[in-house]
Amino acid sequence: MKITIRSAVNITILLCLMLFNGCERKQINNLSSTSSSTNNSNSTNSISPNIKSVEAKKIINDYFIALKDPNLEASNKFCTDNYKLKNINKLKDIKLISISYDVNGNWRQDYLTKGRGSIINPYDAICFKITYNIQYKPEFEQASTEPSGIKEKWANLIKETETSQWKIDEVGD
Repeated sequence: MKITIRSAVNITILLCLMLFNGCERKQINNLSSTSSSTNNSNSTNSISPNIKSVEAKKIINDYFIALKDPNLEASNKFCTDNYKLKNINKLKDIKLISISYDVNGNWRQDYLTKGRGSIINPYDAICFKITYNIQYKPEFEQASTEPSGIKEKWANLIKETETSQWKIDEVGD
């Protein structure tokens, strides 16, 4: 079989295109795996922090809506067994003001290594600083451990398994 110059050029171009396409795909795969590993604070979880944060923020919002109702059963569905409330009849009003993601991960790290997370070993955890205004009914104001007013606390949410929903495990200072 005699190879003409035209055939050799066509084969060379085809090989170059195939080689370029293969290298391009490898670069894309490397970029996506690098970005997912750098965005991930938990190597077992492939969901980006932005998606995790949006999902977890929704849980906090829904929890405060249920508390405002007040609906004990509805609010407790957003909580782990550890954080389930026993009574919300003393609440007159509660309003979520802001939610801020623990960007540097310090609070999450403390929760997982020194706090309750080190005991229960969740699949994943995420932490937010939340600000809310809580008002107790007058008859419960004196008996409350904290007075009515604006509070700034940390909310720790966990996933017990890869497929489970985010749940509030702790809210505290």
